[in-house]
Amino acid sequence: YGDMNEDEVLNVMDILAIVNCALTPGCFYCLGDMNGDSIINISDIIIIANVVLGDNLTRGKETSEASIMYGNGLCRYEADGTIAGIELHVDGYFDIKRNNLPDGWEIHVNESMILMYSLDGSHLEDKLLFEYAGDFNIESVIIADWQQSDIFVELEIIPDEYVLSHAYPNPFNPTTNIDFGLPADAQVIIQIYNINGRLLSTLINGYKHAGNYSLSWNANKYSSGLYFVKMTVATGNDKTAIQYSAIRKLLLLK
Repeated sequence: YGDMNEDEVLNVMDILAIVNCALTPGCFYCLGDMNGDSIINISDIIIIANVVLGDNLTRGKETSEASIMYGNGLCRYEADGTIAGIELHVDGYFDIKRNNLPDGWEIHVNESMILMYSLDGSHLEDKLLFEYAGDFNIESVIIADWQQSDIFVELEIIPDEYVLSHAYPNPFNPTTNIDFGLPADAQVIIQIYNINGRLLSTLINGYKHAGNYSLSWNANKYSSGLYFVKMTVATGNDKTAIQYSAIRKLLLLK
């Protein structure tokens, strides 16, 4: 298995042949089916790359959970381990303007699939995978590491505008949840004020990547009454260049 050109040697040519098979609709069984599941995909590509690279491969940390965030022209990932390859099944019209993959990683794109993988064993250096124009939907995703782990993957859509959602529950006692979304990387400050405008707590003050976030505020040490959560967003290095600001009411009832 894996000797796609049947020259009795496993090398990069066999990896590329399996990639071609994975990108071809209807290719369900061949010598590239390294894990014997009758489907050619990123898992098979990474398995044969593992064999070809052998002792030269630094496998990194095993992965159990990962997520893909996309929208507003960006596609990012998060994972609790080292990623070796990603296969996105997509629907829509798009054009990848810039990929952010390191040297040693390959990307292949057709109308229904985006395939990214490490050809030389190198690791991803940035959470941003690529930037694109157009609009597409990710129907399913497969992520592989070097240990052939079963990886749970979540999909998340990056919002197309800044948003501070209403807290929930509200009224609350003593903890409430606050959700917010960023269409682009930005400096974010989220603070709690009382009815007199006094600053009580700073929940976030730092740089955040585009995406959706959730945090909580525990008001156990405060008395019942009306409070406010304020979100301020600045872009670029100038923290005074306010891009977005919003305030939501919080009602603590004890």
